[in-house]
Amino acid sequence: PGHHTADDVGHQAEAVSLVFADWKLGPAIDPEKFMGRDTFYERLEVLLDQVKSAEPIEPGDEILLPGEMELRRKAERQKNGIPIDKNTVAKLREIAADLDVPCNL
Repeated sequence: PGHHTADDVGHQAEAVSLVFADWKLGPAIDPEKFMGRDTFYERLEVLLDQVKSAEPIEPGDEILLPGEMELRRKAERQKNGIPIDKNTVAKLREIAADLDVPCNL
């Protein structure tokens, strides 16, 4: 506790790598280098429960985890489509007419 040997640091460095996904670059950490997978998921569940049960700033608001709002929006748009304002729809219809292509908006 409080100090690390060169072997400890090397072992921890092996647990972290950089990944590029969805146009974002970030660290990917292999929890099995630090603890067992089951322990990691148990601790993660406790952390998520603590975050979600926190008192929101505005009474009645919901605490959202990173990415949760985006996942909800994605599901809603897959179900109901992507909202487009009337001016954009009108312009798309105009362009489609100019190009003599169908526009089902």
